[in-house]
Amino acid sequence: MAVIDDRESAEKAVRALSDAGLPESDMDLLDGPSVVEASRSFQQYRSRLQRLEAWLSSVFSDDAAYARTYVLEAEHGHYLVIAHADQPEVVDRVSRVLRAHGAHGMRHYQSLTVTDL
Repeated sequence: MAVIDDRESAEKAVRALSDAGLPESDMDLLDGPSVVEASRSFQQYRSRLQRLEAWLSSVFSDDAAYARTYVLEAEHGHYLVIAHADQPEVVDRVSRVLRAHGAHGMRHYQSLTVTDL
């Protein structure tokens, strides 16, 4: 996942990822207002169990802080690019392409780890 500040750069990054061989089904481009609305909707309609899970996550991991950082970026009108990559060489290729297009706040999420890129 990465943040890109403007639409043009974000769209170019997604095209470059496609040109680098990443399937379109492995990419998502999210605009700021959509991210903010989804976050608000999720917060508003969570069950008690979901609120407990979120609290536990905030106590025992950085996941909540990471999510909040991305929502804050979205509130500033920035774009989120999500690229699904499992293999280390693909992660490296994706991070190089995104960085070349001005991406920041890049992280690679795996089942038990988060890596800053």
